[in-house]
Amino acid sequence: MILRDIPRTVDLDIVNVLVSYSVAICRIRDNDPSTFTPLGSGTFVMRNGLYGILTAHHCLHECSPEVTIDEQGRDKLLLAITRDRCLIVDPIGMREHPLAIPESAEFGPDLTFIEIFPGQYLDLLKAIVSFWNLDQKHEDSALRLSATKSLIVEAGFPQGNYRTMVEGSTIYHELKFLGFVGSLEDGDISERGKWDYIKSTLRYRASEKLPETLKGVSGGGIWAVKVLLLTNRSEWKIKEYCLVGVAFYETETIDSRKDVRGHFVRTIYQSAWEKLQ
Repeated sequence: MILRDIPRTVDLDIVNVLVSYSVAICRIRDNDPSTFTPLGSGTFVMRNGLYGILTAHHCLHECSPEVTIDEQGRDKLLLAITRDRCLIVDPIGMREHPLAIPESAEFGPDLTFIEIFPGQYLDLLKAIVSFWNLDQKHEDSALRLSATKSLIVEAGFPQGNYRTMVEGSTIYHELKFLGFVGSLEDGDISERGKWDYIKSTLRYRASEKLPETLKGVSGGGIWAVKVLLLTNRSEWKIKEYCLVGVAFYETETIDSRKDVRGHFVRTIYQSAWEKLQ
């Protein structure tokens, strides 16, 4: 399968599937709309009965001041989700579990989990979005679908598409969900101690240009997607998809390509959760 042979209709199908798991994370502090700050992207996940958002640690902690939630927190999170909806979650409705605190920008490790407590916020989210289960079955699928030449999609909300205006107590924030399609090549998977990494290479169609920055996509999910050409009907179909990583670092654009580094399967399904076992 050659990437350029896949029709744009499949691109849209992929986006329509992945958007229900994806979220753009923003915050306001002390109920002051002027403090509105977009933080990055994330993926709705569940693990061992806990529901919440898996994202990059730096998305909550590189801003100034850093995000604080739970009972002592001062920040509400504004979650931009599918179907043009935004859910505002009070700090007491959630808790952060730092899974991997960065030691360097390029290799992190860089991962955190925002737990959404049972109650009105979680009930509403369950009715609207999808939560990816980080269980053994999906971990096995992630490894199986991450073979060389696999179709890899980096999903998130690039900051270059933000349009924000604050008028009094009203916040107008426009953004766009995008899926960047690439393929997994030899050498794209690596390990450093207990952490593993995926280097996702983003390649645009010939008529398009790579954005100058993918800021805002940090924390977004990296997905392996299997598509099939139904020869009898000459139709393309998504057969299978699986969360395989979380993005946290981007390289410079060189020769119409940009690499995004993210944590890979072992990290997001196992090693990052050791303290929460």
